[in-house]
Amino acid sequence: MCFLCVFAAFLLLLLHSFCVSVVVEMCVLCASVRVVFVCLSKLHSKPTSHVFIARISSLSIKRRSRRSQTTMLPTHIGGGSGQGGGVNANNFTTNDPESGGGGLSHSFIDDNDENKYRTKEKSFLPPGGTHMRQLFLFLFTQKKARVAFEVVRFFVVALFFRWLVVKVVFEDGNEDEDHPGSVLSTSKTGGGGKRYSNNNKNTNKYHHSLLDGEDNMFPFPEYDNLVIVTGHSVYSGSDYMRAGEENSWFLEEYQMHAGTANALVEQIKVGVETAARDGKAILLFSGGKTRKLGGQVSEGSSYWQVSRAYNWFGEMSVEKRAFTEEYARDSFENLMFSMCRFYELTGKYPMKTTVVGYDFKRERFEELHAKALKIPSVRFAFVGTPEVMSFKKQFVEGEVKVRSLFEKDAYGCEAPLSEKRKLRDPFAVGAPYEARCPEMQGALSVCKRAKSKKAGSVKSMIQRVSLPWE
Repeated sequence: MCFLCVFAAFLLLLLHSFCVSVVVEMCVLCASVRVVFVCLSKLHSKPTSHVFIARISSLSIKRRSRRSQTTMLPTHIGGGSGQGGGVNANNFTTNDPESGGGGLSHSFIDDNDENKYRTKEKSFLPPGGTHMRQLFLFLFTQKKARVAFEVVRFFVVALFFRWLVVKVVFEDGNEDEDHPGSVLSTSKTGGGGKRYSNNNKNTNKYHHSLLDGEDNMFPFPEYDNLVIVTGHSVYSGSDYMRAGEENSWFLEEYQMHAGTANALVEQIKVGVETAARDGKAILLFSGGKTRKLGGQVSEGSSYWQVSRAYNWFGEMSVEKRAFTEEYARDSFENLMFSMCRFYELTGKYPMKTTVVGYDFKRERFEELHAKALKIPSVRFAFVGTPEVMSFKKQFVEGEVKVRSLFEKDAYGCEAPLSEKRKLRDPFAVGAPYEARCPEMQGALSVCKRAKSKKAGSVKSMIQRVSLPWE
C-alpha cells in the first residue's frame, strides 16, 4: 500500500505538471494504479482487497435467525408422516411438493451467501427489514460490488493525494528572494509562488490590466511612479564594497579614466535617494548583459548588488521596492523597457517617470527618447549626475554624435545604432517584452517590422504607434 501511495503521488506530480484536467488525471491514475495493484496481487496467495472484503463480510453476515443449534435436514426428506405429510423434527416442516406435503421451514434453506459467512459474533446488519439485509449481503458478497467498492475507495484516496501534492508542491514553492530580478526580491510582502490580485481601483487611462477582473501576477499594484537608473557597466569583482575602484568594473576603452567607478557609484546613490523621496515609486536599475567577459551578469543586477552592499546608502526603505531590468542595450531601451518592466510589477504604466543619468545626456532623454515614446513632459523628469570632470569635453563631443543618430533614427532600428545593440548583446538574449506588454507591442515591434520591405519607412511606423499613456 505504501508503494501504491508513492506511485500515485509521483504520477499526480507528472500529470499536474503538464496541466492535465482533473478528469484525465483521475482516469489515467486509476488505470495505472489498478494495473500495478493487480500485478502485486498476483504475487500473494490472497489479494489484499479480497482479504479486506472477506474480513468485513465475516463480521457482518449472520444467519437470519438465532436458531443456530438446529440441524439442517436434506431437502429430499419428506413423505406422509404426520399431518400434512411432512417430517416433523424440532417443529420444522417442509413444503417440498414432491415429498407429499409440508416440509422444511425457510430457515433450513441452504443460503450460500449467508451460511458461508456464518459467525457467532454480533452482527451489525439491521435486525429487521429484509430489504436492508439483502442490500448488505449484495454489497459484501457480490464480485461486481466488490470491484465497484474498490474503485470508489481508490478515487477517494486519489483525490486526497492530488489535493495534498498540489498543495505542497505547486502552491508552497518559494522564489529566490536574493535574486534582484525576482518580483519577490528581499520583500516580505505577498509570499512565494502565490498569485496576487490587482486591487488598485485607479480608473485613469494609465491603468491597463492584462486580465481585468482576474487574478494576475502583479505583486506591487500600490506603486504609481517609476525611477530609472541607467546602467553603464557590468561588475567584475565579488566584493561589491570595492565598487569605487576601476578594476572592479568591465569598462569600455572610453570609460577607462580615473574617477569613472566613483561616478557610477554616485549615480546609483542618487537613484536610491530619489526613490526614497517618493514612497509611491519603484526603483529600477536598467541594463542588460552587455559585456562578454562579464558572463551572465547584467548591468542592472550589478547596480542592485552594489546598492545592497552599501546598505542602500542609508535608505533601507527602498530595498523592498528596488528591482532590475536586464535587457536594455542603450539609453532608448533603458526607458522603453523599464516602462514595460514597471507594468510587469504593477499591472499598469507609471504616472510619473524619472530617469537618473549623466548630466550630458539630459537633452537626449528629454528631447528625443521621451518624445519618441510620446511621454507627456509633465510626467517625465531627468535627474543628472556629474561625469568625470577631467574628460567632460570628450563625453560631450561623443554625446553630440549619438544624439544626431537618434534624431534621424528615433528607435535605433538602423545602422549604426542597430549594430551597436548587437555588439551589446553578446549572448543573443534579446528581449521578452513584446509578449509581456500588449499595449506597448506596437512600439516594441517597430524595429522588427522595419526589416520587412512592405512595412514602409520607420518614421511613418513610429507616427502610427499608439501607446497606453497618450
